[in-house]
Amino acid sequence: MRSEERAGIVFAVMLFLWGTVICDPFRIFARYLIRVSDRAFTFIGMPDMASCILMTVLICILTIILLKISCTRFVIFIPCAIAAACLGGFTVWGFVKGEVYVPEAVALAAPVIILIVLYLLKLDKILVWVADVYIFSLPVALITYLITNPIARDFPSASAFLYINRNCDVDLTIPFSGLAGIPGFVFGIFMFIIAALPLIYLSLGKRKGVSQGR
Repeated sequence: MRSEERAGIVFAVMLFLWGTVICDPFRIFARYLIRVSDRAFTFIGMPDMASCILMTVLICILTIILLKISCTRFVIFIPCAIAAACLGGFTVWGFVKGEVYVPEAVALAAPVIILIVLYLLKLDKILVWVADVYIFSLPVALITYLITNPIARDFPSASAFLYINRNCDVDLTIPFSGLAGIPGFVFGIFMFIIAALPLIYLSLGKRKGVSQGR
């Protein structure tokens, strides 16, 4: 299967399953990125609008970097690096706060255990798929941060249908809401389209090299 076909399948499945327990590890990964960058921007006193725009840009840049790495033989190490970083961050934060949130601990430990088995069995083809799952969890997360969560905030009745927002507490459009009388999700749609263009370009046309042989 060509890499662009795999990318489309992974993105569609992630979008459909994002609000379920299965996607908890990937949802936590995206949320950690937002938390870290938000704390950094708050520390330096960056305005809310600029902060939200930069968080969107950073997620887009990280996705592009991961897509580039996925074209190399190092693609199989992407899941390991991300899963280990998330579990490590959770462990450190737990020690700092002196408490452990068990459901999140399970959600982060489970992928690590599964990945260890995959590496031991040298199932590289499956690891390539898992790498794509981690990579495309970021644009799916952006959809919730920029579009579906803002829609649910502006139209509470829509929450019942937007199960994709489950356990999502991030809304990057709040600083823009009501600006010039325009709802926040409209700005979110515009920001997502701009962010998605380079991702679509890379996913559909430029994943060459090692990816052609997978």
